[in-house]
Amino acid sequence: MAPTSTGDGAFAWIDGGSLVLSDFWVDSPGATTADGVGIYALNSNVELSSGTFVGARDQSGSGSGGALYAENSMVDVQDLKVEASVAGQGGALAFSNSYATLQSLDVSANEADKGGGVWASGGTLDCSDCSVADNRAASGGGLYLNNVLFGDQQGFFEDNQADDGGAIFCDSGSLSLSSSLFEGNLATLSGGGIYQSSGSLSGDRLVARDNHATAGGFFWGASDLTLSESRFSDNSADRSSGGAFWADGSLDLSNSYLENNVAAVDGGAIYARGVLVNLQQGWLFGNEAGGNGGAIAMAGVSESSLIGLYLHHNTASNGGGVSVDSPVNSAFLSNLRMTDNEAVYGGALSLSGSLQVSLLNNSLVGNRATIAGAHLYSTAPTSLLNNLLSEGQGGGAAYGIEGGSDRYHNLLWNNNGGDWLGWSDITGSSGNISQDPLLVYYSADQDASDDDLQLSPGSPAIDAGLSSILDADGSISDIGAFGGSNAVNADNDGDGWMDGGDCDDRDLSVYPGATEIPYDGIDQDCDGADLEDVDGDGVGGGRKGDCNDEIGRAHV
Repeated sequence: MAPTSTGDGAFAWIDGGSLVLSDFWVDSPGATTADGVGIYALNSNVELSSGTFVGARDQSGSGSGGALYAENSMVDVQDLKVEASVAGQGGALAFSNSYATLQSLDVSANEADKGGGVWASGGTLDCSDCSVADNRAASGGGLYLNNVLFGDQQGFFEDNQADDGGAIFCDSGSLSLSSSLFEGNLATLSGGGIYQSSGSLSGDRLVARDNHATAGGFFWGASDLTLSESRFSDNSADRSSGGAFWADGSLDLSNSYLENNVAAVDGGAIYARGVLVNLQQGWLFGNEAGGNGGAIAMAGVSESSLIGLYLHHNTASNGGGVSVDSPVNSAFLSNLRMTDNEAVYGGALSLSGSLQVSLLNNSLVGNRATIAGAHLYSTAPTSLLNNLLSEGQGGGAAYGIEGGSDRYHNLLWNNNGGDWLGWSDITGSSGNISQDPLLVYYSADQDASDDDLQLSPGSPAIDAGLSSILDADGSISDIGAFGGSNAVNADNDGDGWMDGGDCDDRDLSVYPGATEIPYDGIDQDCDGADLEDVDGDGVGGGRKGDCNDEIGRAHV
């Protein structure tokens, strides 16, 4: 049916009542000027299930909610599809101070000025198993949220586009995401996946890949972020900074992977300049920046703490792995493993500013600088305690300044271009030594899969750290990332694979050669992708659409 109206609710209008619809199809409802071209609900209870809206259109382009507008209402949606609908706000759905539960909602190919798929102001939205794809808007290609409590579980946000917030634009409010996928979203300005001006974002088990923006390929904002057990890959900031993240608020990120993200300027994976950065137990591989910080660039951050990270083969002009510029109160880098990172200055690390930066129990191996500081280039006062710097591939091991710097119990060995540049050579004093650290295995081939930076028995780095710092067994700390109170574990999941070769060292069922489970979005066998075409007919099953992915002759 194709209902039309000159005002609100061409299909249904309700004020102070209840509306229950199931097994319905509404085709091309239209209105000259309307909120809720399909359904308008005020102070009401609305239940929609197993229904479809197609082509709902507000002809004025100033109304809210192509298929549904709900104000001060309770809305329960299950198995609803809205596509090819247009409104000024919320091409598919719009909510004002409402509570909405959205399960298996599918909004696709809708358009609006704000919120191509969904617009909401005030209230609460809870989504589960929702799909938001191919929507367009100026702000929030998929969703536009203003002071909303928004929760998502197992949602798909794919191929949405906007000027700001390709998938989600959040103007204050709270975002809580779990097992959500963001893929192929685009912002011509900021936040390819998410733009959030203030508020908070918490999430776990997120996957964000192939999202793009001018700045903040996946995320841009000044909100407070707390994220864990997630993966961010192949995102880009094409003309500015923050390949995956541009964070002006606080950033707390743990147990996560950031891989192959690219920024034209600073921070291939992360560009941060807020009050707090806390990064723990993460893997940052193959990220790239044109300026500072191939993986991480921090500029004017008040307090920063990087602990237990593995940074491999990241590249930049300054600080191939990490760039720390002008920290305000404290900057602490501990138990990092940094291998095969490259830069002009500071292959692994570049430090600048007037505040002392602390480096404790780090292993910097095989990094490269074309001019100076294969492992470290610092014009800031620097505290170096219990660090291992070996096999630098050019530019000398470490360049630094004497004033305000401390160097105790470090091991430097086999660095092309010498060990200490700028600094005086203190080898043989204050516990600083130059001997083969006897690593289990390392080769400078840019392949981390077979590297093991643990110390072999008999290594001179064992129990050679500062005596006031202890290992977990109560002995004097070892030099390097496997020593001290924050000692790293190279096989976190206990599957027998070192984390340089294990594509997910958080999951016992994931390792090279493991049994692959099709269509689950997980790359169990570490071949680079989930199995989505079992029969090899060129058409993927699962969400890809092959009607029988066991038989090669059968497909759409």
